[in-house]
Amino acid sequence: MSVRNLLVGVVAVFIFILGAMVGWMVDGNMTAAWVSAGGTWVGALGTIAAILWAIRTFSHEVSTDAAAEQKRRGDEEELAKRVVVGESKAKSAGVETTVSISVDNLTDKLVEVESVRFGHAAMTNQGWFESKSLALQSNSQGWRGKFNIDPQARDAHLGTVVTYSVGGVRWQRSPEQAPIRQGT
Repeated sequence: MSVRNLLVGVVAVFIFILGAMVGWMVDGNMTAAWVSAGGTWVGALGTIAAILWAIRTFSHEVSTDAAAEQKRRGDEEELAKRVVVGESKAKSAGVETTVSISVDNLTDKLVEVESVRFGHAAMTNQGWFESKSLALQSNSQGWRGKFNIDPQARDAHLGTVVTYSVGGVRWQRSPEQAPIRQGT
């Protein structure tokens, strides 16, 4: 049963009791005890109606806030999906020797690339990012990098992971996966 149905029921009972009290007053058969009892019922029903109204109003506000938060997070995720991470590996004699990594910004916002990792090696120490993050302008081709694969790591499963911020939210993404929100 919804709060609205309860509220309608309480109002209907309130009107019934009010009508009965007016009828008794007109008839003249009212005693002080009946007036007191009627007033108690009217007060009780009014209190219940006020509580039900407050519950309905509060639950509507909470659901509206939750819907707005869910929409905001969905918009942020759609924005993060428009930062594209690509990876291609070159082979020589059947052995992977180099990897080319790309990060493209297809959003209408500035993207800050904090780090690019391939396997266990961070590319931040190669001078491309200096001491700050790399800024990709809106709707730009972005950043490209080509790296040699360490001969010792050729047998390991290596993959690219890019950490970036767009719209004030930090994300991590690989070419095979959708963006993963970092933090809250």
